[in-house]
Amino acid sequence: MKNIWLITLIIISFLSLIIIGGCTGTSTQPPVQPTSQPPAMCNSVYVVSNCSICGGTVFVNGLGTGAILLPWGGTFVTVPNLQCGQVVSVFLQSPAGWVSHSINATATSPQTVVSFDWF
Repeated sequence: MKNIWLITLIIISFLSLIIIGGCTGTSTQPPVQPTSQPPAMCNSVYVVSNCSICGGTVFVNGLGTGAILLPWGGTFVTVPNLQCGQVVSVFLQSPAGWVSHSINATATSPQTVVSFDWF
């Protein structure tokens, strides 16, 4: 009878240690909290003309920017809220009202380069 009480006491002591101490022990470091960072902005687009008729008002994502691209020239356009990795669509409208083809490019940092080789 004395042995049964001794074994029961040992088992209860062992289970108490596991419950109090935890199965994996104690951790000295707090858990790592994920940090949320705002998406990187890539709002600078450089539009280049590589032909004698590639020029006009620059449109980005269907909206006029007010920037004028001259033949054989280049111009910077700022696109608000353009995040890195987003697709940007650029086309030109000549002074006569002709609309060029659209060029799609993925926004990259520090600037996205779009090159018109033909109108």
